Amino acid sequence: MLQAGRGAGAAALAAAAVLAGCGGADQPAYCQDRDDVEQAISDLGDVDVSADGVRALTDQLEQVRAEANALVRSTQDEFGDQAAALRSAVGALGPAAQEAAADPSAQTADVVAERARAVQDAFTTLSDDLASIC
Repeated sequence: MLQAGRGAGAAALAAAAVLAGCGGADQPAYCQDRDDVEQAISDLGDVDVSADGVRALTDQLEQVRAEANALVRSTQDEFGDQAAALRSAVGALGPAAQEAAADPSAQTADVVAERARAVQDAFTTLSDDLASIC
């Protein structure tokens, strides 16, 4: 069974998502997409695996995936390499989250945490590149 302590990796991921937000009418649409990813990652820290179960965690991970995919689509023309890295990381997260939901264990939780960190790293790289625009 998935231990609550293993879900702490998701909380650590959310804590690492302290980034400056985008906004303003004169900014490209991907600035809002960046904000949406940041919010989804932040919301990941609110998931209490002990109280809400693994399904709540995988649902929020799916939200992170959906928002990250939107960011990839909106940035791929201008930030191709960074968008591709985020796409790859997000693509690896989905199957790990599904496996954790189907077979909750310390091992599957570790894989999810590892893949979530890869998404965070790729998002941070892309977000840093967007910082001067957003």
